[in-house]
Amino acid sequence: FTAEDLGVSTIISGGAITDEAKTSFRQKFADEINFNGAFKCLLDDNPYIMYWFDKTIGSTFRYGYGTVRNSDGTYSLKASNLQVTLYVAPGYNADDTYLTVDPTAVNAAKEASANAHQIVFAHENEGDYEKICSYKNEIIDLVAYNDDAAYATDFESYGTSDPWQLIWVFDGDPETKVVCEGYSKAMQYLCELSAFRSPYVECYSVTGTLGDGGHMWNIVVMDDN
Repeated sequence: FTAEDLGVSTIISGGAITDEAKTSFRQKFADEINFNGAFKCLLDDNPYIMYWFDKTIGSTFRYGYGTVRNSDGTYSLKASNLQVTLYVAPGYNADDTYLTVDPTAVNAAKEASANAHQIVFAHENEGDYEKICSYKNEIIDLVAYNDDAAYATDFESYGTSDPWQLIWVFDGDPETKVVCEGYSKAMQYLCELSAFRSPYVECYSVTGTLGDGGHMWNIVVMDDN
């Protein structure tokens, strides 16, 4: 960012970056790069890949910055060495830093994914509408609603984030249950794995409220025929 971009008179004074430029740069950087929005899109678009992520804690980021001398002799500030930290949810953490995923948990997630692929394979010859209905029925048969998790304050108090993920839908264990988010992500994942006859079939997971609480559900867009 140039001094004009930052709204300051100068970036360098007395051989050092001015406090005014530093403050403006931090604000400008935060405004230009919407990390919260980016992570929300990442979570919404990847119902399986982000199974280990603790969204109740979220993420942190840090970066450095330095000066760049422009051709006219003025200076700009440029960010460098951006480091983003994503925290691991309870039940998937390898240690108490919550920065490393437990390999055992990864294996369980891979098995769940393999089971989801088998469901898609079993219905691959069905029409698009029939396939969507079959996926819905498969999920209903595999899992029930988890009332205990619904009233938990966070992942930590429940001990694992799985009720909010699709892993417990496809883990082959009838005793594991999920909340609405698990149902929704499971449906979206099956659709993402599928080859539909129409190129216009899309499945989204959306969030909102139901009564006094948060809720997640699916919107499926497809042809009328």
